Amino acid sequence: MENKEQNNFTIQEQPSIDIKKYLFKGLSYWYLFLLTVPAAYYYAQYQNKFIVPRYAVNIKILTKAGGNEAIIAGGMRIAGSNSNAITAKGILKSYSLNKKVIEKLDFEYSYFEKPELGSPRELYKRTPFIVNFDTTYSQTGALALIKFNSADEYRISIEADEFEKIVKTGEQFTYKNYSFNIKLKNPNVKNPAFFERVFYFRKNSLSSLINSYAARVNAENYLASSSILWIWITGTVPQKESDYLNKLVEVYIAQNLDEKNQKLIRIIDFIDRQLDEVTDSLAYTENKLLAYKQQSKLVSISQKASLISSKYNNIKEEIRNLKLKINYFNYIRSDFEENTDINSIMSPEIVGIADATLSGLLNKLTGKILERESFNAYTKKNIPITKTIELEAESIKRQILNHVNKTINISKETITKLNQELIELDKEIYKLPISEQKLLKIEKKFSINQGTYDFLVKKRMEAEISQASNQSDLKLLDISRPENASRESTGKSKNTQRALMIGFIIPIIIIVLIELLNNKIEDKQEIERATKMSVIATIGRNDKDTQLPTVDNPKTSISESFRALRTNLKYILDKDKHSIISITSSVSGEGKSFISQNIASIIAISQKKTLLIGLDLRKPKLQEVFEHDNSIGASTFLSNNNTINEVIIKTRVPNLDVILSGTEPPNPSELIESQKMKELLDYAKKEYDYVIIDTPPVGIVTDGLVVAKYSDAFLYVVRHKYTTKEAFKIINELKGRKEIKNMSLIFNDIHYKRKHGKYGYGYYSHYFEDDDKNNNLLNKIKKRFQKIA
Repeated sequence: MENKEQNNFTIQEQPSIDIKKYLFKGLSYWYLFLLTVPAAYYYAQYQNKFIVPRYAVNIKILTKAGGNEAIIAGGMRIAGSNSNAITAKGILKSYSLNKKVIEKLDFEYSYFEKPELGSPRELYKRTPFIVNFDTTYSQTGALALIKFNSADEYRISIEADEFEKIVKTGEQFTYKNYSFNIKLKNPNVKNPAFFERVFYFRKNSLSSLINSYAARVNAENYLASSSILWIWITGTVPQKESDYLNKLVEVYIAQNLDEKNQKLIRIIDFIDRQLDEVTDSLAYTENKLLAYKQQSKLVSISQKASLISSKYNNIKEEIRNLKLKINYFNYIRSDFEENTDINSIMSPEIVGIADATLSGLLNKLTGKILERESFNAYTKKNIPITKTIELEAESIKRQILNHVNKTINISKETITKLNQELIELDKEIYKLPISEQKLLKIEKKFSINQGTYDFLVKKRMEAEISQASNQSDLKLLDISRPENASRESTGKSKNTQRALMIGFIIPIIIIVLIELLNNKIEDKQEIERATKMSVIATIGRNDKDTQLPTVDNPKTSISESFRALRTNLKYILDKDKHSIISITSSVSGEGKSFISQNIASIIAISQKKTLLIGLDLRKPKLQEVFEHDNSIGASTFLSNNNTINEVIIKTRVPNLDVILSGTEPPNPSELIESQKMKELLDYAKKEYDYVIIDTPPVGIVTDGLVVAKYSDAFLYVVRHKYTTKEAFKIINELKGRKEIKNMSLIFNDIHYKRKHGKYGYGYYSHYFEDDDKNNNLLNKIKKRFQKIA
C-alpha cells in the first residue's frame, strides 16, 4: 500500500508571478524595445505629416413641441406629424431621408488629387476640368490616373492593368468599363505646377454613400429644455458637408410639410368619395320635389305632417351618421389590412365622429411607431427593445381592429332598430292625405341629402383652407456655412501615443510568446514549483579550459559550489558508513559526467579515498577527462575479461581512482543487472570511503535505476536552459519509488553573471578567482589564438 501511494506521488503546481524574473527577462530583450519603439514613433510622425484634417459644420432648426394630433381649419384634427426633437433625431439619421438627399445632390462622382506622398485630397467643386460620362458604361474598375501634358492632351494610366494612353482633350476615351471625355475649365492654363498634378475620379456606391452620411449625421437639443435642434456632420471637405447639411434640412422640412399635406389630401379624397354618392341623389330629389309641387300646386304640408316629417328626418339623419361612421371604420380597417402608414390616417373627429377610445388608441399607436423609428435610426434593427416596441404596437393594432369591428356591428344593429321606427312612421304617413304623403316622402329624401351634402362641403372647404395655409412644423434658423466650420483635432498626439504604446507592446508580446513556447527550465523557482524535492546544489557554468575545475582552478566560484555540494552530502549520508552515490539525468548533455568527475575530485581532495565508476557504457566520457585508454573498464570486468584490480586506474588527483566504462558491449543492460555488478559495488564500498557512479540518463535507458538499490544517495542533474519541463514527470515518478534513497536535484550550468545581473546568482562571485578577472575579451582572443597555434 505504501509503495502504491509513493508511485502516485503528484505535485500540485502553485501558480505565482515572479515580478523580478519577468522584469529582468524584459531587460534581457532590451534590443527589441530599441528597435520597435523608435520605429513606431517615426512611423507615427510620418503618418501625422500626411493626416487629412477633418471639419465639423452645423445647422440649427426649430422643432415645434406638441402631441400626436394637429388642429386644422374648422376645429378638425389629424394625426400629428413627427416634429418633436427626439423623433427628429431619428428621422435625420434614417436611410430613407438620407437617400432622398443624396439623390438631389451631385455626389455620384468624387474627384481627387493624388500627391506624391500622403493621402489624396478631394476636389469638391474645385476640379480644373469637366468629365462628361457615357451613361451606358459603369465607370468602375481599377483606378485611372489622369495627368495633363498640356492643355491639349493628357495621359491616362491604369497601374493595375499596366495600361497607359495619351488622349486629346475633348476626345472620347473608352477602355473596359470606362467611357468619358475631359475638357479643361480654363483651356488657356499655362501654370507649370498644374501639369505636375495627378488626378483621378471615383464613382460612389449609392448605398455606401447613404450609409456613410446617415452614420455621420448627429443631432442634439441646443439647450436641454429648448426646441432648437443643433445638427452637425464631420468630413474632410467643409463645403461638401455644408451643402449636404443644408440639403438634408431642406428635404426634411419639405418632407414634414408633405406629410401634413398628404393627410389633408386623404381627408379631401375621403370627403369627395362621400360627395360623389350624395350629389346625384340630391339633384334627383330636388328636381322631383320641384316637379311635384308644380303638378300638385301644394306648397306646404299640415302641422301633423310637419311633425311626422321632422321626426322622420331626425331618424334618417341618425342613420346617415351611423353609415358615415361605418364607412369611416371600414376605411380604418382597410388601411390596417393594407399596412398603410399610420401617420396618414385621419382621426375620427374629421367626419364628426366622437370616439374617445379610438382617438386614444390611435395616439398610443402613433407614439409607439415614432418610438420604433427613433430606435431604428440610432441602433440596429431586431434588437430586443425594438422587438418589444413592435409587439406593443401590434397589440394596440389588434385593440383598434377589435374596437372597429365591435363599433361596426353595434352601428348596424342600431340602424336596424331605427329602420323599424321608420316603418312605424310610414304607417302614420299613410294616414295622411295622398298629396301630403307624396310631398312628405320627396321632402324627406331631399332634406336628408341636402344635410349630408352641406356637411361634407363644409368639411371639404375647411380641409382646402388648411392645405392652402399649411406650414411645416420645422423652421430653419441658420444655414450651414463652410466658413464657420470648426477643425477637429487631428489626433496627432493620440496617434503618437498609440504608436509608442504599440511599439512597446510588440516586444512584450514577442517575449510572452517566447516564454509560452519555451519549455526549458530557467530558474530554481520553476524547479520548486514542479517538484517538492530539494535542490542540493547549484553549479555554475564552466568557462575554463578544463573539465576538472575543482582540481585545476580550486579558487573559483564553480569549485566552491562543488565544495557546498560535498558539505550538503554529509547531511544526507551516514557518516560512519562508506557511501555509494549515483548521478544521473534525463538525457545526454545535461552534465552528469561533469558533475560526477568533479564531485569525486572534490571529495578526494578532502582526504577521502574515492572511486569514480563510469557506468555509462553506451556513451563513455571519463577517458577523455582522465586521458586514459578506454579499452578496459567496467564493461570488461562485468564481462569477466578483467579483474577488479586490472580495471581500477590511479588518477592525478590524490585519493581518486577511476574505473572507466570500457569498450561498448552489445548487452549493457544485462551486464549492469548481473551479479558481477553487485560484486563490484561490494568491493568498492569496502575499499573506498565514497563511490561515485556516473550512470546512463534514465530518460533514455533504465540502466541507471538498476544500481539505485545499491546507492545511499541518488543525485539527479537538471541543466539550466537545457532540461525540459517534461523531465519532471520522470523525476516525480522516481521520487515515489521505495528503492531510491536520498534522491536530490543538482541545478547545473547556471551562468552566474548573466542570470539576474548583480543581485542574481553571481552576487558573491567577487570572493573567487572568476572569469571576470582574466576572461575579458582580450584574454579570450589570446586563448583562441593559443588553441589555433
